[in-house]
Amino acid sequence: MKDNKKNGYVPYEVQQDYKPKLVRGRNGWVIKGLVYLSLIGVGIVTTNGSEVQAAEWRPNTAEEIREKINETDTSYTFAEGDTFYEIGRAINVKHTVLMELNGFEEGSQYTVPIGTTITFDGQKITLTDKDGKVLNEQILSDGDKVDKGQPFMNQTSNPVIGKSTDSATNKTKESTEKTDTTPVNQANYDNSKHSNQRNPTKSVDANPDKPIKPIKPTVPVKPIEPKPEENRLEELKKQLADLEAQLGNKQVELEAAFVRLNEANAKNKENSIISANAQMVVNELVDKLAVAEATIIAAQNSVVEAQSAIDAWKPTEEENEVPTRLNEALINAQAGLEVAQANKQAILNEQVIALQALEEAKQLPVIDANSIAEETSIINDEINHLQQKIDEIQAEIAKLEGSIKPEEENGLEKAKQSAVETLANLNLLPEELTDFKLVIQAAQSVDEINNYIAQAQTAHEKK
Repeated sequence: MKDNKKNGYVPYEVQQDYKPKLVRGRNGWVIKGLVYLSLIGVGIVTTNGSEVQAAEWRPNTAEEIREKINETDTSYTFAEGDTFYEIGRAINVKHTVLMELNGFEEGSQYTVPIGTTITFDGQKITLTDKDGKVLNEQILSDGDKVDKGQPFMNQTSNPVIGKSTDSATNKTKESTEKTDTTPVNQANYDNSKHSNQRNPTKSVDANPDKPIKPIKPTVPVKPIEPKPEENRLEELKKQLADLEAQLGNKQVELEAAFVRLNEANAKNKENSIISANAQMVVNELVDKLAVAEATIIAAQNSVVEAQSAIDAWKPTEEENEVPTRLNEALINAQAGLEVAQANKQAILNEQVIALQALEEAKQLPVIDANSIAEETSIINDEINHLQQKIDEIQAEIAKLEGSIKPEEENGLEKAKQSAVETLANLNLLPEELTDFKLVIQAAQSVDEINNYIAQAQTAHEKK
């Protein structure tokens, strides 16, 4: 395999005995259960040696993908022909992690979403779509790497392996060998001098007749390598912070969904009232119209009766003209009929307006409150799931902290005992010895004890 140091690490090979399947998907050829494929001609050779013809599709190899990545790139965009397995080999991330980030289960049928971009920021990987929208993000660990000895794509979390680092490695080794040959007292003396230079107002008096007061340390002299439990604790705290941030976002989403649900219910209720009122007005006008029509019939009957009375009248010697009373009765009946007809027309006009208002009320939109309620239920389930994960991590953190604290306290006591023994072998004044013992017994960390010992050794060297 050719060297490829452009991306900060030497290419590597990983083969596992899986049996992938190449099948036709909705968007082209897809791979089911892919772990490793080798191309021969236009066919694909699987681990059992059988050949499946796929002339329309050829996967990009890890080497081809690496060629697209410059040494300063911290992101890669999925392209035609990519598979999660070859992408993972190219950027040193397990293909199962990439599948999970993209919403696929291991062994399931999938199509690599072309145009999706993965970006690294140290051990944080972020997944974005073509429009830059964040789809997923996760803090990776060494367990997510294909090769734990290599960094993720162009990241500096691990040492770069290659010729370019040989000389630096040799220099570090030579420096380490030289440091190992340095006497302990001399090293502590140098450390003390640097510490005193950083605190010029608290310098150590070189006069052996004047007791030296121990100085409260500000900078650790000998850093302590974190234990695996401490690394795990730090990782869990980062996961907890990330989950709590997600929980906060989900709670904001839930509150917004509840607001939209309440607004939808209120608007639907308002529109329903408007429609009901419009229908009530129409119904009332129908009743009024029936009364008006009955009134018209009665008025018409009055006119007919008045006219009949006039027609039935016959002149006499005393009264040879139609009596005034009969004429007035007819006029009044005719006037009553006109009023009834006008009233009916007014009701008909109102009915037209009312029917139009009813039709408009029926056209008012009905908001789908059920879908919003379903959305709130989904968000609430997600919140419960996040809270469950948070509770689990908090329980594990409490357990780890409970196991680490006794070890630290035990180590601190041993360090104090060792420091007192060291003080007994130094040439110190009685007052100095008492002061150093007191501050060492009150020390809260091994670093603080080491600093006091360094000061005591400096006083010893001065005598």
